Amino acid sequence: MSEPLNVLYVASDNYKSSGAFLQMVDLALKMREKHNVNPLIVVPCKGNGVELLKKYNLKFLRISSENWVVPVNPSSKQKRRKIKNSCIKNVLAVLKLIYIIKKYHIDIVHINTIWTYAGAIAALCTKAKLVWHIREALRPAMSMKILFSWGKKLINKSDKIISISSAVLNSYPEIDKTKSVVVYDGVNEKKYMEHKTSLFSKEKIRMICIGEVYAQKGQFDLIKACRLLVENNIKNWHLSFVGGGSLEGLRHQIEEQELKNFIDVLGPKDNVYECLQKTDIGICPSHFEGFGRVAAEITMAGCLLICSDAGAFEELYKDKWNALVHKVKSPQSIYETIKWALSHTEECKTIAETGCRNAQNCYTSTVNAQNVCNIYKEVI
Repeated sequence: MSEPLNVLYVASDNYKSSGAFLQMVDLALKMREKHNVNPLIVVPCKGNGVELLKKYNLKFLRISSENWVVPVNPSSKQKRRKIKNSCIKNVLAVLKLIYIIKKYHIDIVHINTIWTYAGAIAALCTKAKLVWHIREALRPAMSMKILFSWGKKLINKSDKIISISSAVLNSYPEIDKTKSVVVYDGVNEKKYMEHKTSLFSKEKIRMICIGEVYAQKGQFDLIKACRLLVENNIKNWHLSFVGGGSLEGLRHQIEEQELKNFIDVLGPKDNVYECLQKTDIGICPSHFEGFGRVAAEITMAGCLLICSDAGAFEELYKDKWNALVHKVKSPQSIYETIKWALSHTEECKTIAETGCRNAQNCYTSTVNAQNVCNIYKEVI
C-alpha cells in the first residue's frame, strides 16, 4: 500500500490453539511487516490468545460478543438463549465497534470467521469497507448452522467474501459468488523449514496426529486402523496424538484396543513445529476439512502427509504425488495406506519432498498475505 491502511480484524475466539486465530495473527503480522497495514484486533472473550498478541506487539481490544451459530437441529432452549444473548451482548458490541471504527479511522473491517457478525453490522453502519473471511463449512464439518434467517443476506453485503477453499465456498450455495474469492490459508514458513532429521532414518517410524479430539476429526478411526496394524504383525511404528478435546475418550479407546505400547496422548502443545521435526508421518483422518492448517504444517515441515479424501483435502492433495490419501471414515483404508507407507519408505521420501515444495510455493503466510492485500486494494 502506498498509504497506510487501518484494518480492524474481528476474531470469533481468543485461543492460541485455534487454527482460525493463528491464521489471523499470521495475517496481521505479515500485513504490518510487508504491506503498510496498521492492524487492530478485537477479541470477543477472555482467553490465552492475547498472549500471542502481546508477544508480537499487536494492538488489541476485548469487546464481549455472542456468536450466531447453533446445532443444525437446535432445541427451543438453545434458540432462546442464543437470541437473548445476541440481543444483550451484540447490541452493545455493535455500538462499541462503531465507536472504535470512527476513533481509529478504520478503512476495512475484516471478519475472521463466519461465527461472528457484530463487526459486520458496525462496518455497514459506518460505511467502512467489509471483508468477510469464511474459514469453516458449518454444516458438513460441524453439524452447525447460522441461527438467523437473515445471516446469509448480511454476509452478502460484504465488499468481498474470502473462502479458504472451494470446498468451503461450495458448502454455502446462498452466498454471492460474484463477491467471493478462494484464498488458501498459509502457515509461517520460517518455523517449519528449519533443519530436521532425515525421514525414516530410525528403526521405528514416528507418526503424529495433531488437532482437537472429537469424532469428526477422525482420531477414533485412526485408532481402529492402528489395531489392524498390530493384528497383522506390523509393529515398527509409534503414534503420538497432540491436541486438546476428548482426551479421556481417546485414552479409553487406546486402552480398550490394547495399544498403550504403541500410542501416546501428549495433549495440547504450543510449539507443534518442534514435534514435527521429530516426525516421519503426519496423519489427518478428518471427515471434513475447510483447508487443514495442520496438513499444511506437516508438509511444510517435510514430513509425509497421510490424509482423507474429504473436503478441501480432495482439491489440495493428490495421492502418491504430494501426500498419501485414504478414503474418509474408513479405518480399513487408513490401515492400508499406513501399511503401504511403512513398506515403501523410499517412494514416501519423494512424495514428502514434493509435498514440501508444493506447500512452500502455495501455502505460506507470505503468499496468503499478498493475496489478501490484493483484495484490500480492490475494495479500497
